[in-house]
Amino acid sequence: MKQWIVLAAVMLAAGCTSKEERAYQQAFASCSAKLKDAAKNPSSARIPPATEREVSGRGIELWWSKGSGLAFMNGFGAMLDSSSMCITSTDGTMVRELIIDGATVYQHPFVRSR
Repeated sequence: MKQWIVLAAVMLAAGCTSKEERAYQQAFASCSAKLKDAAKNPSSARIPPATEREVSGRGIELWWSKGSGLAFMNGFGAMLDSSSMCITSTDGTMVRELIIDGATVYQHPFVRSR
């Protein structure tokens, strides 16, 4: 019985999130997947929630600054603190551009360079 009550509470809470918050959650999931794809060792990548987020004319922008906890393993096995910016579509489903430590590592073919 307790499981059903907890499940119902979770479902109600999920239904209460705004459209914008769901888009941010989707953008984080999409960016996390691309960040892991870009990592030398995806299973060791540490991807915390973005330190900043914003909706702009280009889509949803998520930023991780140095010191935010975003870290990737280098070729020697050391975890290195990183920064990143990820831009997705306005619904968060498609990554348009991914920049890690100042280098563009992914750009959707239909996105023009700045």
